[in-house]
Amino acid sequence: MTDGASIAFHTGRARVQGRAQVNCLAHLSEAVGARASSAGHDRGAGQVGYPPMFGRLKKSAFGPISTGPGIFQIRAFGARVTVIASDNGPILVDTGIRGSAPMIDAGLHAANLSFPDIELIVVTHYHPDHSGGLSGASRRSGAKVAAHEIESALLNGEQPRPNPFVRPILSAVLGPLIMPMYGRPVEVDYRLRDGDPLPIHDGVRVVHTPGHTPGCISLLSQEHGWLLVGDALQHRCGRLGGPARYVTPDYPAARASIEKLLQYDFDSIWFSHFPPVRGDGKRRLARLVDSFS
Repeated sequence: MTDGASIAFHTGRARVQGRAQVNCLAHLSEAVGARASSAGHDRGAGQVGYPPMFGRLKKSAFGPISTGPGIFQIRAFGARVTVIASDNGPILVDTGIRGSAPMIDAGLHAANLSFPDIELIVVTHYHPDHSGGLSGASRRSGAKVAAHEIESALLNGEQPRPNPFVRPILSAVLGPLIMPMYGRPVEVDYRLRDGDPLPIHDGVRVVHTPGHTPGCISLLSQEHGWLLVGDALQHRCGRLGGPARYVTPDYPAARASIEKLLQYDFDSIWFSHFPPVRGDGKRRLARLVDSFS
């Protein structure tokens, strides 16, 4: 960490600093050398309550960039990936683009973990910055894989994975660069539906939030009061917004999914490319929904 202090996960004392990716195009093009449009700092502290195996963070450039109750995030190529604490073993959410496994492994080691400790990998949606590293992470960990049932065929190779860009010109220009970021197909062991508990953590529920992709999911921790939205929302320059339009094929559905999230109780919101909203998350989301009308 930047101040040289270790972070005790079991007491929740944390001081972290990290670079925030700013939009969906930036996080996809980052892997081919494009520069993100802005950067920010992310600091957090709170009662985390991790299992003892998490121990103390080691000094590492790849260590956690955000921590919270029962959750932390580390860097991968193209995105943040999330680790959720569970009595049955840690859960990894998303895997970055193809080739991200060594970076994820370094982040896990900073928390006294390694890939074999991971018991479950959850994919929030099929885009390559979220699923491209799945084959590497699955092979290194031996963990089971979970994704929404709609997108399981895209991940296991039964169907070809689409170019994520909606606009034809972006699809034509960036497609040849983006498509190789997908990894090899991986069998999906758990096909998730709206309202399901995670297979090894019944305190975290699946919320189907289609629009950004048909099988896009968010995860809700009722115990700790956080909502992990993947790319269903953006948190750019301190403001909440909907997903990036140029990689969201059904924007009306995406807005409906955002409105749906107000059915649930949560205080913080966690993202795949931005620092978390650490308090007053539901009220801030309600203000965003009000702006839709």
